[in-house]
Amino acid sequence: MFELIKKHQSDTRFGLLCIFIASCVSILPIAILGIPAGTDLQQHLQFAAAYHNAILSGDFFPGWSANENYGFGSVGIRFYPPIPYYLLAFTQFLTGNWYESYWLNVFFWTFLGCVGIYFWVKDSFSAKSAIAAAVHYAFMTNHLFQIYQAGLFAEFAASGILPFCFFFAFRLIKHGTTIYILLFSISFSVLILMHIPLTIIGSISLGIYILSLMNRGNFRRILINFLTAFGLTASATAFYWLRFITEIDWVKHSSSQYSSGYAGFQIYLFPTFYSMGK
Repeated sequence: MFELIKKHQSDTRFGLLCIFIASCVSILPIAILGIPAGTDLQQHLQFAAAYHNAILSGDFFPGWSANENYGFGSVGIRFYPPIPYYLLAFTQFLTGNWYESYWLNVFFWTFLGCVGIYFWVKDSFSAKSAIAAAVHYAFMTNHLFQIYQAGLFAEFAASGILPFCFFFAFRLIKHGTTIYILLFSISFSVLILMHIPLTIIGSISLGIYILSLMNRGNFRRILINFLTAFGLTASATAFYWLRFITEIDWVKHSSSQYSSGYAGFQIYLFPTFYSMGK
């Protein structure tokens, strides 16, 4: 028994070391060469700066960004989930430099996501397979991040949380204990407070994943456990989604001006050469 525990601990330490090295290597282009210029990059930094300035003035949950839009202000931070920008703002307090803060956050979310992948895969496969999956995740997410010119900061940060949702969902189905109800609820709550589209995509994927693991013998128990977890999640995130739902009419991006013509999503669907050539 003690030999098995020692081997498990040794495998975990080696796996985390491999993940740390892979995370460091994967972010080298950003840490050394700089942040790719993207159309959304300035907006993400502006949100973080809004939280930074608000915290300095004693407002830890701001609802208005006064310095955006040439001083006219913006309601953007009322709708964009806050966690990525809070962490970026707090890192700025430590480093005093937005560039250093940015790549340190990229490293943190990379490493965290890979740790989630490692433990999730390790539950069903060998430690070597878990390491391979985690290392692949490090380079895959950072490659996509750079392809989209660092414009996917919130999405990228949320990808560091999504693996834990799957990991704790698997553990909840497998063990069904209270601790995994809480851990799944916490991870899913954090995901909601990270990025809305990835929450929607992740929820659909989680639903398919959970259904694939259920059978007649455990259906009722699993359903009750997940309903409990979702109830806890809804309560924990109510401060955000209640405001979001009641104030969504303030956002005008749902108007036809932003959903037709060049702004329409249809021209970006596969195959793009067909839709854009019309």
